[in-house]
Amino acid sequence: MHESGRSLLDAWITAINDRAVEDLLPLYNEGAVVLPTFAPKIADDPQAIRAYFENLASRSEFGVKLDENSFREQRIGYLSVICGLYAFTLGEGKDTKFWASRFSFVLDLSQEHPILHHHSSALPKSGS
Repeated sequence: MHESGRSLLDAWITAINDRAVEDLLPLYNEGAVVLPTFAPKIADDPQAIRAYFENLASRSEFGVKLDENSFREQRIGYLSVICGLYAFTLGEGKDTKFWASRFSFVLDLSQEHPILHHHSSALPKSGS
């Protein structure tokens, strides 16, 4: 189990960057909900979450880098809400793009599969 939201996020980032979908999926609770950056539909069951990450990991270029200064964590007992900014690298060869994104996770750190909710979305191009 993870002692903090940050240690869970580090494990998540490592799994993403290693394209280790089989290491990533156990981080998600069976009832987890994912609002994904690169898909139009909510992934709210294990099969949909698997399909989403397998699709991303199949790209020739895929990875994520945390903006260290943006990370925030709020704790209430075993519940943790983490949020911040990260940037994805995603694409195929010359079509590879960088996607600055924001994220939030709701975690139950007492659980073996702690991610209950994960939201990720591309940052708007300009402020309003």
